[in-house]
Amino acid sequence: MEVHQKLFARRNPVQKVAGVDPGTLPKAEISVAAIKALRDKTGFPIGDCKNALVQANGDEEKAIGILQLNTPQTRMVVEMIQQMYPNVTFDVVCENGEILFVDTKTRNVVAGFVNGQINLYPNAQ
Repeated sequence: MEVHQKLFARRNPVQKVAGVDPGTLPKAEISVAAIKALRDKTGFPIGDCKNALVQANGDEEKAIGILQLNTPQTRMVVEMIQQMYPNVTFDVVCENGEILFVDTKTRNVVAGFVNGQINLYPNAQ
């Protein structure tokens, strides 16, 4: 009996971690209207809008930032900035519609990306 329970525990993907059942964790309540409004505002697919709203706990501005960070164009810019500054580690942040690349050591903004244009800042290393 004990062996069977151990085998089942290994196969069962939903297990209690630290005594908390994952099914009981709070989830953000996202309405269909909020998803549709975000989709109309951004043009992203409904599934992406829903996932962004869940990650942002229903905050529309944060969800827009999450959507902007996950576009192929932004990923290409991230790679370009990393090649330009190979010795710098970045935090990528979306603020007021601009994607900012912040040096993790100095907390200086190294570059920004908005409306298809990369802005380099002079305080970058």
